Amino acid sequence: VQVSADGAVWSTAYATSQGEAERSYIYLPQTMSRYIKLNFNRSVEGQGFGIQGIEVKPFDFSRSINHFFQNIAREEPAGLYPKYLLGRQTYWTPVGTGDGDGQALFNEEGMVEVDKGGFSIEPFLYVCDRLITWADVVLNQGLLKGYLPIPSSEWRTDGLVMKIISFASGQTGRPVLYMCYRIENTDRQSQSIRFFAAIRPFQVNPTWQNWRALGGVTPVRELSFYNGEVRVNGNRAVVPLTAASGFGAAACAQGAVTRYLQAGELPRHQYVQDEFGYASGALRFDLDLAPGGSQDIYLAVPFGPVDADGAVTPLLKSVTGPEEFVHAVQSWEARLGAVEIHLPPKIQRLAHTFKTAAAHILINRDGPALHPGPRRYCRSWIRDGVVMGAALLRVGCTDALRDFIGWYARFQADDGAIPDCADAEGAEWLPEFDAYGQFIYGVMEYYRFSGDRAFVQKMRPALAKTLAYMEGLRARRLTAEYQRPEKRACYGLLPESMSHEGYMAHPVHAYWDDFWALQGFRDAAAMAAVLGDHAEAARCADE
Repeated sequence: VQVSADGAVWSTAYATSQGEAERSYIYLPQTMSRYIKLNFNRSVEGQGFGIQGIEVKPFDFSRSINHFFQNIAREEPAGLYPKYLLGRQTYWTPVGTGDGDGQALFNEEGMVEVDKGGFSIEPFLYVCDRLITWADVVLNQGLLKGYLPIPSSEWRTDGLVMKIISFASGQTGRPVLYMCYRIENTDRQSQSIRFFAAIRPFQVNPTWQNWRALGGVTPVRELSFYNGEVRVNGNRAVVPLTAASGFGAAACAQGAVTRYLQAGELPRHQYVQDEFGYASGALRFDLDLAPGGSQDIYLAVPFGPVDADGAVTPLLKSVTGPEEFVHAVQSWEARLGAVEIHLPPKIQRLAHTFKTAAAHILINRDGPALHPGPRRYCRSWIRDGVVMGAALLRVGCTDALRDFIGWYARFQADDGAIPDCADAEGAEWLPEFDAYGQFIYGVMEYYRFSGDRAFVQKMRPALAKTLAYMEGLRARRLTAEYQRPEKRACYGLLPESMSHEGYMAHPVHAYWDDFWALQGFRDAAAMAAVLGDHAEAARCADE
């Protein structure tokens, strides 16, 4: 085959033994070819094959791996790929225990990204020789009891309702994500139904939220099914707590798993290694439901890597899906129920929203680090952290802010400088001068709710350095130069800063820098009084 084009992707159609044409996509980013050579070692069916045609795609088809799958999705019927690959927004919510030990994402369609940047599990139904996807149903979403961070997505179609619920629990000694698929026959006749839980190389986080390896496509290089467990990339486990009727996997070159599900079947292999790195597979569950009958299917996915040689199933044999669900509900009710908020019925949802937001703050944590989001914003800003910690204080959770402040203090420089942002890789040192007042406020706000004088005493060295650095910043604008009429408006303010992305090119005086400085001086005075240093309290009050 001779071509002259700068196409990056070849779309080849080959004939199966039944004569049905199927497309196979080859990813060739930034490639210019004059010739291609195709070596056919063996066919998938073992009964020969033939080429019907070769199509050269334009460069943009595979500008990146995300572009590659976006363009494939647009050539397939809606519903066979995640909605965002079609350029359509899908909203999601985090799921976790709230103990800072990992979080999943659950989207409107009931697709679950099992861990940060990980693969997803996507539901499909096969009824009356037809595959039912998210594009074929009426969708409704909700939170349990209107505020608990246990989300659900409901699929409604003729004769069927499926409710997908996701939650997490740590009862087994390690955090585990659970999915419950409740399938109900609303028809007047019995129905034979196949439910598929597809394991796919797509995150819930969409491509336009891409940052580092987060957002869009994610590698699945190996899939296997052994001893009742699915292993993904050798170190992640999916355990069907409800016995599965089968499992099958296919490398990307053999076609997406949805190609097989459209016929109500699974790929033939229970183990695949994909050199390209984007394999997919599915668990199958065969159901026979009487009119009005229903059945629950539970899957369990431990957060984080698992032992490559050890089985996860024994860890989960001591619990059942319904028991873990009850435990998760009770745990969240206790955590969010320490403070009761009673409002008129028409606006009670405001209280629900507040409690849900507090739960999401807890879920998005990474150990003691408070993160403003689970993916794109999985770093800690001192500004966000103290405000989120202050919100948690108001639902009766005092430990989170204390732990965050203690953790963040480790990044403080010897001269008292505080970074604007930090994560496991270290600190970022942009001149964001609101950080100093926020750090002081965080310690005092924790004390106001907890009365923990010992923590204030423990933080005293860090607080003294913070206060001294903030005073040094202010001193730069207390000179004679700033007594001149043209600069008098800036006298006593903190210097220009980069406390917002919009200020990067040209630092400016930021209102919130000085707002937090005033709050910091007030709280420094209050803490000095708490510790019995009344002279220092008076000095800070005079600032």
